[in-house]
Amino acid sequence: LSDHGYPIISMFFDAPAEVEEAVVLGPGFNPVPGRMTQLGGVGFQDEAEYDYQCQERAAGGYKSGMGEIFRRVAMIAPVQ
Repeated sequence: LSDHGYPIISMFFDAPAEVEEAVVLGPGFNPVPGRMTQLGGVGFQDEAEYDYQCQERAAGGYKSGMGEIFRRVAMIAPVQ
């Protein structure tokens, strides 16, 4: 449980500082969901790789998937 008594579903870690130079957004950036980036001996997936996919799901109203399930379960007992 967290310090406030809630279950911890996942831990998030900061990417290495070099990520800002490695992942260059803008014209010519071709996001590939699931692509692994290796920097400083650390492998990670950058959220920028999912930008278009997330925009499409938002435009569609998040009609399926685990995100929908988590949102509905979270409405049962919202974290204050």
